[in-house]
Amino acid sequence: MTAERTPPTPAHDAMPAENGCPADNCAKVGRAALDNPDLPIEFVRDTLLALEEESEPFDQV
Repeated sequence: MTAERTPPTPAHDAMPAENGCPADNCAKVGRAALDNPDLPIEFVRDTLLALEEESEPFDQV
């Protein structure tokens, strides 16, 4: 007897974006996580996303 496989649903296709990892960055997050096994994956993901955000320098008073 063989088990029938169910086709993937759209929810499966959208999973990387839902957990904060755009599909094009998931490989980068995975490599960084493998290089830093002592860090939580969420920290690695959030750090890489923060590095890609545009920011303005602080004004020193």
